[in-house]
Amino acid sequence: MIWLAWEAITATWRTAAAVLVAATLAAVAVFGARHWAPGTAVTGATGAEGGKWRDRAHHAGPAYRPAPGTYSYIDGENADGTPRVAWPCAPIRWAYVHDDSAPAGGEVLVARAFAAIQRSSGGRLRFTRGPDLDGWAAEQPLPGGIAAGWDSGRDFGGAAGVGGPQWSGDTIESGVARLNPARAGVGPDDELIAAHEISHALGLDHVAGSGRLMSMSMTPTTRITATDGNLWAWLAASCGGKTP
Repeated sequence: MIWLAWEAITATWRTAAAVLVAATLAAVAVFGARHWAPGTAVTGATGAEGGKWRDRAHHAGPAYRPAPGTYSYIDGENADGTPRVAWPCAPIRWAYVHDDSAPAGGEVLVARAFAAIQRSSGGRLRFTRGPDLDGWAAEQPLPGGIAAGWDSGRDFGGAAGVGGPQWSGDTIESGVARLNPARAGVGPDDELIAAHEISHALGLDHVAGSGRLMSMSMTPTTRITATDGNLWAWLAASCGGKTP
């Protein structure tokens, strides 16, 4: 059976009056998540997320079993802490999906997000870029890889993006990271949103708390940490369902 999992993030902005001293503006992106398999209804969750990705220079150490509470997989985990579904043990191909709605520099932005994830994993999680795609011709337009870009043909319902993998058995076969052109340049940094959605395509789910790339609630000082980098390294080491 083929299972599908998707994550949608909604970004809305609101202003807040500061108390006692001066008025300030606070930008908050509100994220809602829905995950489902065919024929299964799952209740969504909401939270707040915002901020810039300010530090991309982390390098992962040796792959380790992540500490409880620091990660979550879209389809759960095995007893040894490895994900129940994983990409094959090979560099993951990705392609940029051209869409007339993409913001200026969008292609470079998406490429930087993939490069930053690879760099933060210490080079263990590797990507190769394939030929670009001309539009979103299917829900999963890149078999064996991750398709990423802006999508003007999708009703995001106010979401900033949607991403997730498709898998069969214990093997992830493809993934998408779709970004909402109506939200480009609005709310959290677009590169941060792209990396968030790419990580869902890699098989990661939200984590509790704030301040992490995969958090549902981030602060304006959110950044990628060594914990995120080592988690990506762990995904690379546990590819194909093997134990690192």
